[in-house]
Amino acid sequence: MPATRFYQRPGFYFLLFALFLAVLLLSEGVPFRGEKASLGPRENPHAAGPPHEFPARFALAAQDPLKAESIQLGAEIFYQTPKFAAKYVGNGLSCNSCHFQGGTQQGMLGLVGVALKYPEFDPRAGRTVTLQERLQSCFLRSLNGRAPPDGSAVLQNLVDYVSYLSTGVSKDQHLEWRALDWIPASERTPLDKLDPAAGRALFEQKCAACHGRSGGGDGWAPALWGDKTFNDGSGLARVYTLAGFLYRAMPLSSPSSLSLEQAQQVAAYLDALPRPIFSGKAQDYPGGDIPSDAVYYPQKYLENPLAARLKLEGGEVAD
Repeated sequence: MPATRFYQRPGFYFLLFALFLAVLLLSEGVPFRGEKASLGPRENPHAAGPPHEFPARFALAAQDPLKAESIQLGAEIFYQTPKFAAKYVGNGLSCNSCHFQGGTQQGMLGLVGVALKYPEFDPRAGRTVTLQERLQSCFLRSLNGRAPPDGSAVLQNLVDYVSYLSTGVSKDQHLEWRALDWIPASERTPLDKLDPAAGRALFEQKCAACHGRSGGGDGWAPALWGDKTFNDGSGLARVYTLAGFLYRAMPLSSPSSLSLEQAQQVAAYLDALPRPIFSGKAQDYPGGDIPSDAVYYPQKYLENPLAARLKLEGGEVAD
């Protein structure tokens, strides 16, 4: 009876496949994965997935498995907030709707290194706030929901994830990308010179293909007004903050193609429109120094001046 060759023995191909799989995993630097973990492509083109270096960085974090799991779950919450933090979200937005590529994309409200700057004075709150408080405020305002309580898993996961984005950044390092989050004073068109009707025309030309002429989004592009978007106490309800974001990030197919003037006109249109009301605005800016572009604040304006101007010029929203 001839001897059985080694590649004819039972289990040889199973062993070969297992060896191949092990080599593949080691070469890719597989991230630590919690029960909800998945860094695959998202439906939203804004959320194509973290940069390619993230898997290796997560593999390093796996030296502390509990922390790595929290970071990974924080990433999931960041990318798909309504799915993984549903009870704290009141609209259709995720953290990644504004902070692109998981908060790593400069000029798109980037968060790399930001955690190291907290505690930090917040003019809107009129006091120094912690990173936890700042994230809670995002849920209250940008996500028009309610704040995850101190000690909750959702809050801790996000703190760990946002803190992880500061890996390799020194505490005293100047974060030049933070200065890209708004239009500098020297470049601002005075509020009374902004024309929301001109902004509406630009919106229909440049933005409506993705966000819809009624601003409600088309399934992946977020809503920009109405009850499914950020409320009137959020940062993007500030005209020059929104304009800075639009100038650098939009249109998504051709970012930075808007001029500074055009970005401010579109922002004037969007911040003239109705959106959810944040009931805590009365407690904001306790020193009374409300910025001129905080157009939704009744302490500053009896009526939103941009909304009033738009009504005079032909209605509130696109038909």
